Order: sequence, then C-alpha cells, then structure tokens
Amino acid sequence: TGDTGFFNTLALQFSDDRFDLGSIARADEHLGTQFAERFCHLQTQTFGTTGDQGDLAAQIASTRVGERRLQEIIQRYGNDETQEHMAALLDYSERLTRQAITRIPDGVYEGEIWGDGVEAPEKYPISLEVDGDELTVDFDGAPPQKDRGGSNCTLSYTQGHVLYPLKCMLSPEIPSNAGCYRPLHVKAPAGSV
Repeated sequence: TGDTGFFNTLALQFSDDRFDLGSIARADEHLGTQFAERFCHLQTQTFGTTGDQGDLAAQIASTRVGERRLQEIIQRYGNDETQEHMAALLDYSERLTRQAITRIPDGVYEGEIWGDGVEAPEKYPISLEVDGDELTVDFDGAPPQKDRGGSNCTLSYTQGHVLYPLKCMLSPEIPSNAGCYRPLHVKAPAGSV
C-alpha cells in the first residue's frame, strides 16, 4: 500500500458521495485498449489534480520497469530457478519475521485511539494478540461505516496501514515482501469504518 497522492483528506471529510472516495484501479483493467480510457476516468474521480496524473503515471512506469526486469531474470535463469529463489526469499523473510514476533511476550494488548469522525469524535478500539510466532491486530468494536466523509476504509487499506508499520517495527532489516506478512493478521468487523 502506498500513497498515490490521490486524496485531499480535507476534501474527503466533506464528501457526500461514496464514489468520491476514489476508483480502484485493478491491474487487469490496465491491459489492452481500455487503458487510456480507464486512466482518464480515474483522473476524473480523484480530488486533487496537481500531481495526481504524475503520481499514477510514475506508478505505472515503475510497474512496467519491474515487469521488464523480472522478464530479464527469467530469461537469464529460467522460470523454475527464478520461482525457487523467489520462494526461498519469501520463506526467509517469513522465518525472520516469526523470530521477531517471538521476542514479544504472548498475550493480548489492548488500547484505543480517538478520531475526529465525520460529525463527532469516535473511539477506535484495537487489540494486538501475540501467540507464539503469530501476531493479530483486531479492530473489533470499530464504529459503523458512514454514509459520507473520509472515515470509511476498505479492509485491504486497513491491512496496509497496519501491516507495513508492524513489519518496520518488528524487522526493519528484513527484505520487505509477502513472506514478512504471512504471520501478521488484521481483523475488522464487516460494515465498520
């Protein structure tokens, strides 16, 4: 999850339209002749226009560079060997993250934060459970979704904002990849912000 520069948070707070919260650009929608049309549509659904086009174009360009580099590696070493090394790196990162988690005493750690909310301040309870080499963050009791404003958040966005900081705190020296996140879990009630 990264900052795409799409949203002006002040504008989000006063939005009355859920669609204003942004369009989700799926990778498969960027393929073929629909790309330019989808790109333009995405631009019209974002709040700030300054820099947004450049941010999205930079993300697309970096993804394409990554794709080319991966194809070069596969051409050089073959698909099977590349897949083996990728799997080994993911397993290595997972193993080191699990070791880092075991340095935290088992138990449930609870807290809460308060947010401004759309109309009134709201409490966001949070619990963090450490069980051996697994760590779960739970937002049980979070406020219900709002009909407007910038408080609503998808589960994947919530996961990104929880998991990446956890990874940085637990194991900043470990290569960041999907293996790091295997022992980390996020729960949130359906229909909550």
